[in-house]
Amino acid sequence: MFTNVRPYVNARDVVTGAVTIRPLAGRNGPTAVERPQRGSIIKRFLESEASARERRFVAELLTRPGCPLNGHVAGIDDDGPTDDDTLRLRLIEGAHPLSALNFDQAGLSTRVADSLGRVVGLLHSTGPPDWAEEAATVGLRQLWLPDMNQFEALSLANRQLIRVLQKSAAFEEPLISLEQRASRDTLIHGDLRLTNILLSTDDTAGEPHIWLIDWEAAGLGDPHRDLGAVLADLLTRWATSMSYRSDSPTRMVAGAQIPLARVQSFAQQMLRAYDTSIGRMSDREMVVAHAGVGLITNALTIGDGASMLAGHQVLLLQLAEHCLSAPTDVSRHLLGL
Repeated sequence: MFTNVRPYVNARDVVTGAVTIRPLAGRNGPTAVERPQRGSIIKRFLESEASARERRFVAELLTRPGCPLNGHVAGIDDDGPTDDDTLRLRLIEGAHPLSALNFDQAGLSTRVADSLGRVVGLLHSTGPPDWAEEAATVGLRQLWLPDMNQFEALSLANRQLIRVLQKSAAFEEPLISLEQRASRDTLIHGDLRLTNILLSTDDTAGEPHIWLIDWEAAGLGDPHRDLGAVLADLLTRWATSMSYRSDSPTRMVAGAQIPLARVQSFAQQMLRAYDTSIGRMSDREMVVAHAGVGLITNALTIGDGASMLAGHQVLLLQLAEHCLSAPTDVSRHLLGL
């Protein structure tokens, strides 16, 4: 099992061999990830609230009797010494993050979508521990009104993006409304991007097996936030596969390397399986609205370190605006939900 080490080292290095990760100045995260023996890695933490939350949630989900998520969270390897600042996780050989897979039968297929929906449903049906607090998040309004320290840390491209958000009335009211409507009574992952979802194959039945990793943002929150985060990443994969140089939106969509139909099929099957898992129908409009938030954060990720606002950032903002201001239309007409 590998943890969320993408900002520090290529995940494949962690899976295939020994690796030591040095801390980045001023960043919260592992101070080192090492593989001292076959079959496990150690994730060492800086002293931070997020790392403490991850240690506690992983321990809770793995040791609670009868917890349905037990088989979908990395097991703790008890061999060897550990201390309060160390979490030793079992390595899952052959597992890959969904972000590294293509939309095909060998990758992001409807079978994988079905497994993912069921596992997320199990998570949201798991009673939160008594000590659980609200899931870690940046306030939605801070997406367009960052404080001075946050603004100074932004790249030039992302400062332009923030100015676009601030000038558009189409974002502020929907974001405030979403924040007010969001529930805070369900155990959620809080950062359910495709990079934090691993896929392996069941050796006996050949069925896709889902593992959820990186629990630093876990806590009480709105379950639609997790589903929206997955949907935002799916839409980002589709949107960034277009050529932004086309002078026609129709030609842009038609020329996308990832057909929209693949994204639709995955999202539809994921939500069907999720609804079956929790025993009721999820609110499609809330899922889409939370996807709008995820699209904004993905646009900011694209602009990290860039000096000019990129075309795909603008495209993600346009999609985000539609998701936030017209979630019913997006759900029905764009995604067929």
